[in-house]
Amino acid sequence: VYRFSPTGRLLAAIRPPEAFLPKRNGKDNFSSDNPGPGAKSPEPRHPESGRQNNQGFEGLTLTPPRGRYLVVALQSATRQDGGTSPETRRYARILYYDVADLDRPKLVREHVVPLPVFETADGRQRVAAQSELLALDETFFLLLCRDASSGYGTNGATSRYRSIELVDTSRATNIAGSPYDGAVPVAPNGKLADGIVPATLTRYIDINNNAELGKFGLHNGEPNDNNNLSEKWEGMALVPALDPANPNDYFLFITNDNDFITQNGYQVGAAYKDPSGAEVDTMLLVYSITLPIQPK
Repeated sequence: VYRFSPTGRLLAAIRPPEAFLPKRNGKDNFSSDNPGPGAKSPEPRHPESGRQNNQGFEGLTLTPPRGRYLVVALQSATRQDGGTSPETRRYARILYYDVADLDRPKLVREHVVPLPVFETADGRQRVAAQSELLALDETFFLLLCRDASSGYGTNGATSRYRSIELVDTSRATNIAGSPYDGAVPVAPNGKLADGIVPATLTRYIDINNNAELGKFGLHNGEPNDNNNLSEKWEGMALVPALDPANPNDYFLFITNDNDFITQNGYQVGAAYKDPSGAEVDTMLLVYSITLPIQPK
């Protein structure tokens, strides 16, 4: 986690526990197996332990009211915790850093978060990796979880899982500083170790709900046109409704990442057209919600 000044100067970096760091041949190796033209893939292609390729910290948030804790969450489980397979990568981890003193961040809490499980169209079990984290207070969070390779701009039209989850860490086991931060897996082969209580997840908003999407001419599934939701929904923001009679009412903004899918692009000094033929717009979905707690 890198800290920058408002002018873009790098001020500091937080190195997570060893269990999070991708290792190849026993050494730190942060390649995600995306070699450039003419370059070779790393050896081995996947880390032996630590975060899986392209599955690092995908959520970052400060806890209200004063931002005492900086909280970051892995997109899915580490390699040693079942992250070697899309069926077993369920048990991701969340880290709390006390940043009351910005020059001396301290790891104070770490919990296991059980990501949602869904079935593909052909009945296979998969884990919905998370794409965004938003703190409501020090123990309650919103977590955006979704499948992949489905939606406008991809070959698959119908998403099987896009959802906002409520996460509660209040009763979860704190494993910060334990052997699980080293070489001991907390969920070997995707099975949670005995005695570890994970955070609880409650499904809150089904983004794929066609009855709701249809109110605005949108849909999930065929036809795979530009009114079909695109694949990558990866941003959340919360705005108070300012209703004195209903202080727990908010507007939740959810936004996609269009992944530079355009027919009129310009990148690395040259024009390009995405091979999909699609023109994926940046889009905001806004939900009127009543939260189970009142954020401070």
